[in-house]
Amino acid sequence: MTWDEELESLFDLPMFEDVRLPAPKITADGRLEQSFMEIVAFYEVHNREPQLTASINEKLLARTLKSIRENPHKKKALIELDRFDLLKDM
Repeated sequence: MTWDEELESLFDLPMFEDVRLPAPKITADGRLEQSFMEIVAFYEVHNREPQLTASINEKLLARTLKSIRENPHKKKALIELDRFDLLKDM
């Protein structure tokens, strides 16, 4: 048995059965993408953009969309994910 195989076999021991890899840390770009995809999902369900005058969750989505629209760097990063032209110039 090679060293690598022997080392890997240690993780088959019962004492290590609950050991899991840590969840990957999300980056700022990942958070931005995730936030935008929540807005896209809202649009898919409701066939409209989130409004500032609605529930707190919808209001948060509307503010996030406004923030993205006002930031050219964010818009550029997300343009490929924009299936509904949410980032078009108003």
